Amino acid sequence: MTQTELHQKTGIRKATINEMYHELVERVNLDYLSRICDVLKCNISDILEYIPDAENIKQRKKARERP
Repeated sequence: MTQTELHQKTGIRKATINEMYHELVERVNLDYLSRICDVLKCNISDILEYIPDAENIKQRKKARERP
């Protein structure tokens, strides 16, 4: 499913979906997660992963360095 299709089915702004996809968000709206799970017919654990703080910081730095 494209980001545009997810936007159309959930009503979440395209920019927000893009930021979530590229792991640029620092806070996640629980309503958005619920809408996404509903559309994708999945559980929250299918789209979220817990990463301890030290590893999380490394991954965020890498994400910001991507072109």
